[in-house]
Amino acid sequence: MTGQLKALTLVALGAVATWGLHPAAAGESNVTLLDVHTVEPADSTYGRYRVVFTVSAPLPPPTSSYGGVSAFLGGQVLRYPGFPRDETVIFGYLDQLPEQASTLFLYELGRARSDTDGTNLSRPIDARAMLAKARPAAGEYEAPHIRRSKDGVDLVAVLEGADAVLTARLVRREAHLSESDIFTLFFEPLQSLKESPRLADGELIKFDFTSRRQDLELGAVYLLFATVESSGLTLANRPPEIVRVWWPEDDFVLRFVQQWLALPDAWAGDAIARRRAAKLFSEGLTSPAAEIRYTAAQQLGSHPELRDLLPADVLESLRRRSVLDPSPYARQALSDLLSAVKSE
Repeated sequence: MTGQLKALTLVALGAVATWGLHPAAAGESNVTLLDVHTVEPADSTYGRYRVVFTVSAPLPPPTSSYGGVSAFLGGQVLRYPGFPRDETVIFGYLDQLPEQASTLFLYELGRARSDTDGTNLSRPIDARAMLAKARPAAGEYEAPHIRRSKDGVDLVAVLEGADAVLTARLVRREAHLSESDIFTLFFEPLQSLKESPRLADGELIKFDFTSRRQDLELGAVYLLFATVESSGLTLANRPPEIVRVWWPEDDFVLRFVQQWLALPDAWAGDAIARRRAAKLFSEGLTSPAAEIRYTAAQQLGSHPELRDLLPADVLESLRRRSVLDPSPYARQALSDLLSAVKSE
């Protein structure tokens, strides 16, 4: 392998200790490795673990004369789920973590030079220690790199508006055969949460979009809030609302959706159902996932009969959380909820 790869020369930059590609060896671009943020468990066809790192500029894509840049950790290549175009936060996947503290290298492919000649600095990380700290606890916020949806999604609203809700893995995207501005995305269905459209064994679900949806990652699992054809037997080919399932086990959003679906109808006037819904939303205000905080604030702001059931300490915490929440849409929803409480 070392005869086929050239390690990017990584240099420390002052007190911030960043690492970069030596200008003389840059080939297409001078890319600096700024930080390694975390190592997470992953449910992806590209690997069981996700390594999240930041570079100073988008990685130059491979060309016929340039092999492109890849990353290695503990002797393993990190696989990209599609080349990370125009991105400086990079997700790389691998199936096994090094047993001991190891080093992360960026490599320029297709150039012959040894990575063991003593000239290449590297970023040391303890992947297993980072993995142990990856998942946020209740009351904490998910890391900024976690991307579940393009914009704020009110999970209760889309649940009530969807005919079918299921988890599915994005496995392929293709340009439409007859229309150049349409792209077809193919999903492998995994679990039905609401209704169950008729699918043959091994059949993929496909939807046509008016963009390639590069924000959706190949190999990742998503919640699809879909509509069903009037026959009630098949999913309609209309783009569903999509929210990513981030954590392979006990995902915050997936658990919230399952809990809501298991509740009795909170709008039917039953006091017990209202109390259960208010409790779920109260807990949702401090969820690590921005989509849940947004949903809880939206629903409580719209239903005073549930808002009246909130404990006093929850109401007192709204002011602080409406200022500190890192998500713009969750922060606005919390602020609107605070205004509704003050006006009462």
